[in-house]
Amino acid sequence: MTKPSIKVLENINPKYMDRILINHELTMYGEAEFHIVHKKGIFSKPSSEDVPAKYKSRKTFKGAEAAALHLLINYDKFF
Repeated sequence: MTKPSIKVLENINPKYMDRILINHELTMYGEAEFHIVHKKGIFSKPSSEDVPAKYKSRKTFKGAEAAALHLLINYDKFF
C-alpha cells in the first residue's frame, strides 16, 4: 500500500467516511490489536464479516490506518 496522492484523497466519497472503523483491543498478554470493521448502514452494527481477510487486523495503529485508508479509496471494489 503506497501513500495516496492529494487528488485521490479528495475524491473519497464523504458518505463512506463513517463506514470504515478501527477497533482497538488488548490481548490477554497486553499486546494491542487493531481490527478494521465495516458498518453497512446507519442502523446496522459494525462487523468484520465484509472486510477482506487481508485487511482485518493489524498490530500497529499506523498499519491499521493505512489499511482502512486503502479500503476507503477502493470502497466500491471491496464492498
